[in-house]
Amino acid sequence: MTMTKPSAVRFGMWAILTSMGFLSLLWERALAPILFLLSSLVLMRPEQMRRVIPRRDIVGIAWCLLLVVAAIVALKTFVPAAAGQAVERFMRFPVVVLLLWGLFMAAGYYGWRRTVPRAAQPDSPANVGQPLSPDSTSTPPAAGPRR
Repeated sequence: MTMTKPSAVRFGMWAILTSMGFLSLLWERALAPILFLLSSLVLMRPEQMRRVIPRRDIVGIAWCLLLVVAAIVALKTFVPAAAGQAVERFMRFPVVVLLLWGLFMAAGYYGWRRTVPRAAQPDSPANVGQPLSPDSTSTPPAAGPRR
Protein backbone atom coordinates (compact mmCIF):
# COMPACT_ATOMS: atom_id res chain seq x y z
CA MET A 1 0.00 0.00 0.00
CA THR A 2 1.39 3.38 -0.97
CA MET A 3 0.62 6.56 0.92
CA THR A 4 1.20 10.13 -0.04
CA LYS A 5 4.47 11.22 1.50
CA PRO A 6 3.34 14.59 2.94
CA SER A 7 0.45 13.03 4.82
CA ALA A 8 2.68 10.29 6.24
CA VAL A 9 5.25 12.89 7.32
CA ARG A 10 2.53 15.09 8.85
CA PHE A 11 1.15 12.12 10.77
CA GLY A 12 4.63 11.20 12.02
CA MET A 13 5.26 14.76 13.20
CA TRP A 14 1.83 14.80 14.86
CA ALA A 15 2.60 11.54 16.69
CA ILE A 16 5.98 12.85 17.91
CA LEU A 17 4.59 16.21 19.10
CA THR A 18 1.59 14.58 20.78
CA SER A 19 3.84 12.05 22.51
CA MET A 20 6.07 14.87 23.72
CA GLY A 21 2.95 16.68 24.98
CA PHE A 22 1.93 13.68 27.04
CA LEU A 23 5.46 13.27 28.37
CA SER A 24 5.48 16.91 29.37
CA LEU A 25 2.36 16.26 31.47
CA LEU A 26 4.60 14.17 33.69
CA TRP A 27 7.49 16.63 34.00
CA GLU A 28 6.89 20.15 32.69
CA ARG A 29 3.16 20.86 32.48
CA ALA A 30 3.60 24.32 30.98
CA LEU A 31 4.86 22.84 27.69
CA ALA A 32 1.92 20.46 27.18
CA PRO A 33 -0.60 22.97 25.75
CA ILE A 34 2.01 24.38 23.37
CA LEU A 35 2.97 20.92 22.11
CA PHE A 36 -0.67 19.87 21.68
CA LEU A 37 -1.41 23.07 19.75
CA LEU A 38 1.60 22.53 17.49
CA SER A 39 0.62 18.91 16.89
CA SER A 40 -2.87 19.90 15.79
CA LEU A 41 -1.47 22.55 13.43
CA VAL A 42 0.97 20.07 11.91
CA LEU A 43 -1.82 17.60 11.19
CA MET A 44 -3.84 20.15 9.19
CA ARG A 45 -3.39 20.21 5.43
CA PRO A 46 -2.15 23.54 4.01
CA GLU A 47 -5.39 24.10 2.09
CA GLN A 48 -7.34 23.73 5.34
CA MET A 49 -5.26 26.48 6.93
CA ARG A 50 -5.85 28.88 4.04
CA ARG A 51 -9.61 28.47 3.68
CA VAL A 52 -12.02 31.07 5.01
CA ILE A 53 -13.68 30.06 8.26
CA PRO A 54 -17.48 30.16 7.96
CA ARG A 55 -19.33 32.50 10.31
CA ARG A 56 -21.22 29.57 11.87
CA ASP A 57 -17.91 27.95 12.86
CA ILE A 58 -16.63 31.19 14.38
CA VAL A 59 -19.79 31.51 16.48
CA GLY A 60 -19.41 27.87 17.59
CA ILE A 61 -15.78 28.43 18.59
CA ALA A 62 -16.75 31.56 20.53
CA TRP A 63 -19.46 29.65 22.44
CA CYS A 64 -17.03 26.83 23.26
CA LEU A 65 -14.44 29.29 24.55
CA LEU A 66 -17.10 31.04 26.62
CA LEU A 67 -18.17 27.71 28.14
CA VAL A 68 -14.56 26.78 28.97
CA VAL A 69 -13.96 30.14 30.67
CA ALA A 70 -17.24 29.79 32.59
CA ALA A 71 -16.29 26.27 33.69
CA ILE A 72 -12.86 27.43 34.87
CA VAL A 73 -14.37 30.32 36.84
CA ALA A 74 -17.01 28.01 38.36
CA LEU A 75 -14.40 25.43 39.34
CA LYS A 76 -12.15 28.05 40.92
CA THR A 77 -15.12 29.52 42.79
CA PHE A 78 -17.05 26.47 43.98
CA VAL A 79 -14.56 23.57 44.17
CA PRO A 80 -12.14 23.50 47.11
CA ALA A 81 -8.44 23.69 46.25
CA ALA A 82 -7.78 20.27 47.82
CA ALA A 83 -10.17 18.59 45.36
CA GLY A 84 -8.47 20.34 42.44
CA GLN A 85 -5.07 19.15 43.64
CA ALA A 86 -6.38 15.59 43.93
CA VAL A 87 -7.63 15.68 40.34
CA GLU A 88 -4.31 17.16 39.20
CA ARG A 89 -2.35 14.41 40.97
CA PHE A 90 -4.61 11.75 39.43
CA MET A 91 -4.15 13.17 35.92
CA ARG A 92 -0.36 13.07 36.36
CA PHE A 93 -0.21 9.36 37.26
CA PRO A 94 1.91 7.65 34.61
CA VAL A 95 -0.75 4.97 34.02
CA VAL A 96 -3.42 7.61 33.30
CA VAL A 97 -1.07 9.53 31.00
CA LEU A 98 -0.14 6.30 29.19
CA LEU A 99 -3.80 5.34 28.69
CA LEU A 100 -4.68 8.80 27.39
CA TRP A 101 -1.65 8.72 25.08
CA GLY A 102 -2.76 5.35 23.68
CA LEU A 103 -6.28 6.64 23.08
CA PHE A 104 -4.96 9.74 21.32
CA MET A 105 -2.62 7.68 19.13
CA ALA A 106 -5.37 5.24 18.17
CA ALA A 107 -7.86 8.01 17.39
CA GLY A 108 -5.24 9.98 15.47
CA TYR A 109 -4.21 6.95 13.43
CA TYR A 110 -7.82 6.09 12.65
CA GLY A 111 -8.55 9.67 11.59
CA TRP A 112 -5.39 9.83 9.49
CA ARG A 113 -6.20 6.54 7.75
CA ARG A 114 -9.63 7.88 6.83
CA THR A 115 -8.03 10.87 5.11
CA VAL A 116 -5.55 8.86 2.98
CA PRO A 117 -6.81 9.16 -0.63
CA ARG A 118 -8.69 6.16 -2.00
CA ALA A 119 -6.30 5.95 -4.94
CA ALA A 120 -3.62 5.01 -2.43
CA GLN A 121 -5.78 2.14 -1.18
CA PRO A 122 -6.67 -0.05 -4.19
CA ASP A 123 -7.78 -2.98 -1.96
CA SER A 124 -10.16 -0.83 0.04
CA PRO A 125 -13.72 -2.17 0.39
CA ALA A 126 -14.89 1.30 -0.63
CA ASN A 127 -13.38 0.72 -4.09
CA VAL A 128 -15.06 -2.65 -4.76
CA GLY A 129 -17.14 -2.40 -7.89
CA GLN A 130 -15.61 0.95 -8.86
CA PRO A 131 -14.01 1.38 -12.29
CA LEU A 132 -10.24 1.09 -12.22
CA SER A 133 -9.71 4.27 -14.20
CA PRO A 134 -11.83 7.34 -14.89
CA ASP A 135 -11.97 6.60 -18.64
CA SER A 136 -13.34 3.10 -18.05
CA THR A 137 -16.74 2.63 -19.64
CA SER A 138 -18.33 0.22 -17.25
CA THR A 139 -22.07 0.55 -16.88
CA PRO A 140 -23.96 -0.05 -13.67
CA PRO A 141 -25.88 -3.32 -13.47
CA ALA A 142 -29.45 -3.20 -14.75
CA ALA A 143 -32.09 -2.86 -12.09
CA GLY A 144 -34.04 -6.05 -11.41
CA PRO A 145 -37.82 -6.25 -11.10
CA ARG A 146 -39.37 -4.38 -8.19
CA ARG A 147 -41.06 -6.38 -5.52
